[in-house]
Amino acid sequence: INELIAILERLIGRKAEVEHYPFHKADAMANQANIEKARNLLGWEPQVSLEEGIRLMVAWYEENREWVKDIDTSK
Repeated sequence: INELIAILERLIGRKAEVEHYPFHKADAMANQANIEKARNLLGWEPQVSLEEGIRLMVAWYEENREWVKDIDTSK
């Protein structure tokens, strides 16, 4: 999560206000994504880095900001 926050801060040029809370006893203390199964079964390889993917997401959001604000997230 800290890596994602750092990338977002760098891309949008703003410092995030991060709040840290104590872990819940049911929280997973660590996890890792592993693409080996997709690589082996499908021959899939990532096409963009994490940072490039986030950069593309930020660019999409900036281009669609007016549209995004009308989405009803109350449900």
